[in-house]
Amino acid sequence: MSFEIEQVSPVQKRIRFTIPGSEVNRKLDAAFKTLAGRVRIPGFRPGKAPRKLLEDRYGKQLRSEVASDLMNMRFQAAAKELEFLGQPTVEHADPLGAGDFNFVIAIQVKPELEAQNYTGLKIRYPLAPVTDDQVDMEITRRLSAHARLVDVAEDFIEHALNAAL
Repeated sequence: MSFEIEQVSPVQKRIRFTIPGSEVNRKLDAAFKTLAGRVRIPGFRPGKAPRKLLEDRYGKQLRSEVASDLMNMRFQAAAKELEFLGQPTVEHADPLGAGDFNFVIAIQVKPELEAQNYTGLKIRYPLAPVTDDQVDMEITRRLSAHARLVDVAEDFIEHALNAAL
């Protein structure tokens, strides 16, 4: 796999990929062969349409799909080594032709930070004054949040009193 990583800024990197023409041609040939078996063109048996005819009718779309597949495969392999944020963007892609296929993808990355001179710092934590009235109000509020009213039958009260004695 051939790619180069360029540091554009502390939070952005650019990855330049090069895919050899032989691999591109192999993928294109396989894609056209698959397409030939799927499409129905009048005057030709299934899978027997000439490649020139397929290129004229479906070439642009098929080349776009193959280019997209190649970019996805290569980027996924390269991304295993990188920790990036957000969505990658394709900045440049050569047209898919007979030669090497070159494309550039930009990614956002976490900035590399080095902490310096952080030992020995004194931190003051402000203390908020709390009065007894505030504590009582908070206790009352929390108790009332859990309080509930229950109807009690008189039979139950008599039974409970008798059981307690």
